[in-house]
Parts: sequence; structure tokens; C-alpha cells
Amino acid sequence: MEPDHFYIHIKTEEIIPSQNYIFSVILNSDHPLYKGHFPQQPIVPGVLMVALVKDLLENLLAQKLLLVNARNIKYINMLIPDGEKVITINTQIDQSDSESVRVSGSISHLNKVFCKYKLEFV
Repeated sequence: MEPDHFYIHIKTEEIIPSQNYIFSVILNSDHPLYKGHFPQQPIVPGVLMVALVKDLLENLLAQKLLLVNARNIKYINMLIPDGEKVITINTQIDQSDSESVRVSGSISHLNKVFCKYKLEFV
């Protein structure tokens, strides 16, 4: 990723081939996207968490994706972009065919879960 991007991708682990992946990223706490949400105590907006999942999947699958269904998204804890902690995105590809990609997973740091999701892309 470019240094001015809102996160830096560190690594991808393939747990189950073509099915389960763990992405590790560090949030770029200096990115202007965080300053508007909120200036005194920046947090990562929910839309950026979904964009993060989409971006990582696009790079993994080497194709552009369009979110068509957010079947379930739960924001459990606030994610603060402090630029030091490694954020883990655990993604299970539930279905991938020529028409759609369905995924489920979570965004966390150590034992603290920030978001759980079930998403569908085309």
C-alpha cells in the first residue's frame, strides 16, 4: 500500500487454502480520514472497516469487487487508529464463484473484537 493510504498491509496468512485467510494491518493514524471522525479522539468509522475488508479481498483475488449485500455487520468496540497495534482481519470465504463472493469474519486486536461481518460482493 502507498504510505498515504489509511492502513499498511503487513501480511496475509492462508489458513485453509482458498477459504480462510488472516490479514494483518497497521492503521495509518496520521491519515486525514480519521481526523473528521472525531477530532479530539479519532476512531475508525464503520464504513472504513468494510472498505478495509473489500480492499484486502480485491488484492487477494486480483479483481475489483462491488459490495451488494451487507447481510450482517456488528460493531462491537471502537477501533482507535493509534498506528502501533497490529489489527487482524480474519476472513472466511463462504462462497466464491463467477457471480459473487460471500465472506464472513471479524476485525480484532488480540482478544478485542471491533467488528463482525457477513458481506457479499460481485
